[in-house]
Amino acid sequence: MDQQPTAQLDTQSALHEQLAERTDGGAATGQQQDRRQAERGVPAPTCLVACPLILFEVLSLSRNRSDGIVKVREYRAVPSILGYVIVEYTTVAASVFYRTADQAEWTATTLTSENTLYLPAIAVSVPLIDLFEGTDLAAAS
Repeated sequence: MDQQPTAQLDTQSALHEQLAERTDGGAATGQQQDRRQAERGVPAPTCLVACPLILFEVLSLSRNRSDGIVKVREYRAVPSILGYVIVEYTTVAASVFYRTADQAEWTATTLTSENTLYLPAIAVSVPLIDLFEGTDLAAAS
């Protein structure tokens, strides 16, 4: 059985402060995201930001890497999904796929603890380390 981290990564809280003043979207709760994804027949991410749609997924040891490839392809095929952030949970790192509304293909980049996550679709920048606040990984960085 996979050992889970001692603290949950909190992507929603890390983005909340920057999105709180905005009226064009916000971070969805788990229940909201499950309903929305089920309606579309698309795999459910860990967290999402609606209007425009940004998906966050936290990796675990049990997640199959080929599953990630399938999800990247499926999410890329949905034009309303403008970003997909895959967050590692064993190290402060993330893979980021994003596009603007007029782009069909995604741009891909990787981030580590010293980088800032920039989401152009919602004009938000968050130090990647902030996603790991309250975890052993943040304390070690």
